[in-house]
Amino acid sequence: MERVEEREDEDVNVPLEVNSLVASGADETYEGRNKDDANFGDVGDPLKENVEESQHEAMKKEEPFNDDLLKEDHHEATTENDDFLGISENSSSPQDSLRSEEMDGLYIEPSCQPLTQDGEVHSSTLEMMTEEEALAYAIQLSLLTGDMSTTEDQLSDTDVHPQGAESKEKEVRTAQAESQDQECRLTYQVEVNKTYDELLCSAQSCVDTGLYSAAEKEFAAALKIACRRGGFEEEAKVSYCLQRLGDVYIQGAAKRNDAEMVMKSIALYNSALVRCKNAERWQCLVDSLKQAEKTSLEGIIGEYASQTASPYSLDQEHKIVLQSIRETTREALAVLAHKFNPYSPALTQEQRIDIEEERCIGVQAVFSEIHEALKQFLRKLLSECFDVLGDPPSGYTVIGLGSFARKEMTPYSDIEFAILVDDSGDEVKQFFMNVSRYLHIKVLNLGETILPSVGIKSLNDFYSDDPTASWFYDDGPRGLSFDGAMPWACKVPYGRPPTKNKPFPLDLVKTPEEMAQLQTEDRAAKEGYHLAEVMEQTAFIAGDANLLEDYRARVRNILDAPTGEGGLMRTVRTKRHLTGLRSDVAKFHTTLHDLDMAGRVMQAKRDMHRLPSLVVSGLGLFHGCKSHSPWDIVDELEQRGNLDPASSHNIRVLISIANEMRLRTYLDNNSQKDSFSSLPALPQLVAKSTESSKDKVQNVYHFPT
Repeated sequence: MERVEEREDEDVNVPLEVNSLVASGADETYEGRNKDDANFGDVGDPLKENVEESQHEAMKKEEPFNDDLLKEDHHEATTENDDFLGISENSSSPQDSLRSEEMDGLYIEPSCQPLTQDGEVHSSTLEMMTEEEALAYAIQLSLLTGDMSTTEDQLSDTDVHPQGAESKEKEVRTAQAESQDQECRLTYQVEVNKTYDELLCSAQSCVDTGLYSAAEKEFAAALKIACRRGGFEEEAKVSYCLQRLGDVYIQGAAKRNDAEMVMKSIALYNSALVRCKNAERWQCLVDSLKQAEKTSLEGIIGEYASQTASPYSLDQEHKIVLQSIRETTREALAVLAHKFNPYSPALTQEQRIDIEEERCIGVQAVFSEIHEALKQFLRKLLSECFDVLGDPPSGYTVIGLGSFARKEMTPYSDIEFAILVDDSGDEVKQFFMNVSRYLHIKVLNLGETILPSVGIKSLNDFYSDDPTASWFYDDGPRGLSFDGAMPWACKVPYGRPPTKNKPFPLDLVKTPEEMAQLQTEDRAAKEGYHLAEVMEQTAFIAGDANLLEDYRARVRNILDAPTGEGGLMRTVRTKRHLTGLRSDVAKFHTTLHDLDMAGRVMQAKRDMHRLPSLVVSGLGLFHGCKSHSPWDIVDELEQRGNLDPASSHNIRVLISIANEMRLRTYLDNNSQKDSFSSLPALPQLVAKSTESSKDKVQNVYHFPT
């Protein structure tokens, strides 16, 4: 999956359920503990073991009571209401556990004033307290009872000190806030000593009792332990944890009748499959994978699913077709490099320009061939979906977006697309949602989708306000895959769920008229200008091309509407894209000219490709060009007189080098990994890196010598 650099900073989504698995690096700590070891139970509850030690430490820090006079009944934390301060299991509330006969003689330091039978201090005693003692009492009482109202109900300012009530009120509120913080810290004191095997055991117990959310968190915690170590044995553990997470998701999907959970289980099984080296487990994973696919189809077509679920051999055929596209691309680039080398020192300036032009034409041809090959590949997958799900109930057009629309797509890129329909009724929309999900399953079965792009909550929760909720880095194969499930991505027909600042879902199955409305100023400002810009550039994949032409005409009418402003801001199109160009140049400025960057490892897409692609596309949209390919946009601008021949040539060379470098790094790594260095590769270092584990060595593309 290509990393998505967006023009807007999207607010994260409102979490649908709490993700309590803390993630961090090996050197990070949480309340004095290693956060890598911190594993949370269901919905933020501590796991059910040995929280007493950490609780004692927290109590001693605050020193609320004399330990010699306070007898506590310790137990394992099991619920939100009793997971701190040693509350008795038989108590109906935290406060009840303190109201016992053993508390009659309880004293509070340093005032040593006796409590009442109810565990409270007499008002006369409060009057004799110093200010510090009163505040300490407020903190203690609120921590022990869990009722923050006791601070104000039982400790009024006039009780503590008849004068200065206003200043005391502020101090009591400060004490209340401090006690709330302390309560929060105590709540998250968790069992950190569970081993990998213990986590698997407790996870299985949760599965057996139908607690799938808790089981997911336990398996995820075990996965985190396995990920911290390297080697063959740990990779097998990672694969096993991913498989068990897939089992949890498929069982949870059956319980909730949730199609999205089925799809995530398939992603997990595929991720486990690419790491599996055991033949018996490999076959078990394949069986689970196809059973999950059958489950998905059962939710759509019912009893006929068993007859229509595709065999694993069909998935293998898809992989062969995709690999063939990649091999053809490698051969084309090799021919290109051999025939057109514009940097030979023997060439004159005129000869160099001519060869550069030929090289640009060759690079454009390579990407055009990739575009056509992937279009045919996607059509084949769509045809298989229709064979199973039936004929479309209305006219439709599948349109490509992003790099596919710009003809810059590689055989390792994200698939961004939408569906235009001539009837947006619920039945039609649901049919194409089903088609999109089944197509996604077929793409997942290529085995090249990284898990963060499907949004497994216990691994990568992009809908949480907690940045540590996304901790899993997937170092598996990254190739052809659907656009990610991150809130700022989701450029697929079923779109995205509601977000914090956008409490409305968005899908991309619409009529041309409805889809064009995304370009209006109100919708663009509400949804984000990035989506509007993406939806301007489209390419035909399958269906009725007339729907696409209708859509494009409607978009042009909206963008060419006057804004009422003068100069370059006179139309919606010019205003939006002039603003966008300024933002792009500021955000994606290049560092290639910086001498300090010489020889350093850089990313081809981020450091070379992103800015030229955005600028050329932005210029084309600003001037209303009908072309979407950057090479075609430059030609069109030159023909219009917006660019002179010399500038056009230089821009073509720039975008050709940027696209070729991105493609070469992907092909060299056989993955969507684009690290490169301008230094030549040293043979002795290359030999060493091939001898060692590739998982521990970053693959870097070097310029050929």
